[in-house]
Amino acid sequence: MWANGNTPFHCDDVNPFLQKFYEKLIGNKEDQKIFVPLCGKSVDMKWLLNNGHRVIGVEASPIPIVDFMKENDLEYITEVYAGGKVMKTKDGRCVIYNGDIFEFNRSVDGKAGNWLLHLWCIHSVRLKVVLMPSWIVAQLLQLELTQGRRPPYKLDADMLLPEIDGLFTLETLLEKDNRDPEIRQMVGSSDTRLITLCVFLLKHASTLKAGATLLTQGRKQQKIFVPLCGKSLDMKWLLDEGHTIVGVEYVPKAVMEFFKEQNIQYTVHEVPAISGTLYKSSDGRLRLYCCDFFTFNSEIESGFDAVWDRASFVAIPADRQIEYADIILSLMSPHARYLMESYEYLDNFVGQHCNIHKVFSDNDCNPILGKYCGHLKAVAKGITVHTHMMTLKLWIISRKKEQNSWKLRWESGVGRWHRIYVNPLLDKGHEVHGIELSNIAVESLLNEHKLSFTVEECTEIDGFVYKTMDDKCHLYCGDFFLFNRVNNVYDFIWDRASMQAIAPSRRSEYIDVMKSIMSPTGSYLLETQFYGNEEFKGPPYSTSRQNVLQLFGDWCHVNSLLVSTEEDPDVKDYCGHMFERTGSLELSFHLMHLK
Repeated sequence: MWANGNTPFHCDDVNPFLQKFYEKLIGNKEDQKIFVPLCGKSVDMKWLLNNGHRVIGVEASPIPIVDFMKENDLEYITEVYAGGKVMKTKDGRCVIYNGDIFEFNRSVDGKAGNWLLHLWCIHSVRLKVVLMPSWIVAQLLQLELTQGRRPPYKLDADMLLPEIDGLFTLETLLEKDNRDPEIRQMVGSSDTRLITLCVFLLKHASTLKAGATLLTQGRKQQKIFVPLCGKSLDMKWLLDEGHTIVGVEYVPKAVMEFFKEQNIQYTVHEVPAISGTLYKSSDGRLRLYCCDFFTFNSEIESGFDAVWDRASFVAIPADRQIEYADIILSLMSPHARYLMESYEYLDNFVGQHCNIHKVFSDNDCNPILGKYCGHLKAVAKGITVHTHMMTLKLWIISRKKEQNSWKLRWESGVGRWHRIYVNPLLDKGHEVHGIELSNIAVESLLNEHKLSFTVEECTEIDGFVYKTMDDKCHLYCGDFFLFNRVNNVYDFIWDRASMQAIAPSRRSEYIDVMKSIMSPTGSYLLETQFYGNEEFKGPPYSTSRQNVLQLFGDWCHVNSLLVSTEEDPDVKDYCGHMFERTGSLELSFHLMHLK
């Protein structure tokens, strides 16, 4: 590894925790003899030398030993001992043995006064620094996964205890996880390819108190989905932030260990529909399903406000990524945010995760998610964690908003659906509220009718509300699918081809909004158009009477007031531009009352 320059474990800075616990290790003693196994060319050794101590190291490769001496301008000599070579500074205060550490013992260098045991085990989720009083300081990075293919390997305090029991006492000096800035700073220049630190989540989702964030947009009590969750500490952190967490994991052991390690009481329920098991916290805010991910569907859980995908998508083989994406998108609410971490491996490096380079690029929306989602961009674009291995990126993904295409039509003047026929509701003394996607249309209406107005921000719909000075007309401009958050209830709804502007795939969401704002004694007048020409796909989208019954029949009495054809001159006059496009048209009006 040293010969080919593949040494991402080397850190150019003095270990901050060595400095932090220096007094605990050394006390007030001077000129201590300190042992550093597998020392490489660690700058910690030079720092200890500068503090007046003697340093003994053992390293398998001669390359970092020579580099250490040269880079720190230390004059040295080379000698031979039974296990190999030893390089010593001329003053004898730094001695580094080049050989097999398993052949190194006290017969080689005598009895050290204090031993500094520096055990680097990256791929970490939790850091522990432990002290054996007067003897050893061991820095342990507890692994989330054990790959076993190559070092660094899994090591934590529990594994060390059997080796030291009876010889040393163990005191935990510090226990922190990867959310702590000290931890992130320390491992930042290490082999981050192997580190499972959720730095992206922490950077973009841990700032809830500071306002809107990428994942939750600053909203509280969100329902968050974590696919292939394992026993990720991210879930506990998000849970502590007040959110509801739903995860899917295949291995029962990981799920049970998560509940046990986080001291969360839970119950177990069989879920035959997915041939799996639900592990549910006592308060119901944490639900982890143990099953094959590809059996999970929106009938089990849906309506998620956010998805945190940390190395889940990239763990899916390429031939199943479309299937994976379809499941994720089916679970998302219309306004959900999907935060995804991805990998791009460099120099033909083969990683443990699937290379996502061909799935996402900075210039193209990917073919898998692009047709469903907008704002497909890398918000942490081009972050290079280790240049010769890979690039880590964070993607923020949200559904394409229905209003985007309609805004463009107003802006470009393509508004042939606008009619000059007057339905003078305001003139008849009613209070009128409306919602529109484009501010151009709203302001044109108010200005053309010479209505003075004020504009206020309306956070409920991520937009604004225009109010006439007499407060009789409120025109909301924003996301229609958030309109139920305004909490208005209406006696009468006049739907003039509004539903027809909504893609059929989202009509059920549209109906849910309408249902929530309609007074129990109110009525709903709906205009629809049905096209005989199947080649015209819309918008406006063709809507038959059968479609209306399917959408409204379960909760409304539906009375079709009028069905007209293109032979009716009034219909031709009213919908002439649609005849040009469809060649055949039926116009219907449906009056509905709640059952």
